[in-house]
Amino acid sequence: MGAGASALTDGGMGAGASALTDESPGAGIKAAYGGASAQERSVLLVDVGEQDERKLVSLGLDVPEAAPSGLTPDTPLPPKLRQALTELDKIVIQVLLRGAIRFLCVKWLLMQPANFKMPNRQALEELEKSGASPSPLLSPREAAALVERGDRSIGTLTYGWLSPGDPDPDGSRIRVLRRALMGMAIRIEALFWDFGSLYQNPRTPEQTASFDTALKGGAMNQLYASILATTVLQIEEIPPRPAEFDGVVCLFKLSANVDESMVHDALIGFGTIESCDLKRTPAIVRFASHASAVAAKDAGAWPGLCEGIDTLYNETPYFSRGWCCCEDSLSRELM
Repeated sequence: MGAGASALTDGGMGAGASALTDESPGAGIKAAYGGASAQERSVLLVDVGEQDERKLVSLGLDVPEAAPSGLTPDTPLPPKLRQALTELDKIVIQVLLRGAIRFLCVKWLLMQPANFKMPNRQALEELEKSGASPSPLLSPREAAALVERGDRSIGTLTYGWLSPGDPDPDGSRIRVLRRALMGMAIRIEALFWDFGSLYQNPRTPEQTASFDTALKGGAMNQLYASILATTVLQIEEIPPRPAEFDGVVCLFKLSANVDESMVHDALIGFGTIESCDLKRTPAIVRFASHASAVAAKDAGAWPGLCEGIDTLYNETPYFSRGWCCCEDSLSRELM
């Protein structure tokens, strides 16, 4: 059994994915969901693209076309089963009440302009303090109450970050997500998005402690594995690299006393270097060609220069990323 996972994409996926369009706002999802047994954990696959196929995938259940019947997230479960499943979510409730994880308010998210970009949690809390209405974040008590309600109205996002410090630099993720949230049959009221739900770097000591609380003890795992509380929204697609990221690599954990001349001497063998910014975190170097950047990345970290090097835009496929594979597995976990 397990929580629902919705696969979202901006440009369409291959056969076997399903379409959610303005003309068909969630009808296929609802129908397919209706075919699942109350004893089975369903995984909803929602492709916000041009495909017109619908597929519901559950552990032990594979329905390539929309199935009849009337199961919804409100369908009663046997009392003992519901009690056992509710117990599993208590770790999430505890962490929410401590404020280590915050849920985004979907109502607020859908009110934002078309060119909206997701701020990090620190910025969202500043907006919250300013008296924004509705608040961008649910209160700890409101978030805990949604978990206790157990109707899968909490969306849990799994996706690959596209660049360090900014997981969605061109806003492609938020566009996909908002389109899906406006059309899904299951009403999603709150959202776990790591960038807005967890404190991001740079963190104060108090924020670091809160971040550690969120990651330890199993609460994060249960957010993806919860059968009653969450619907997992999965974005597998990696959008094409924007032109401004061409030729740019980032250097992680620069060694002490490294300056631009040292970086230039170490990397010039890969191609012409146009600029270098060591004041950024992480530091970045721009080559004249992207092929040079990829060659520098493939060569790996340079001893005495930095501990890691990568292209600034991360084009690693979803299922080649550790966190993504973990979250996907948790959302499909057997009990």
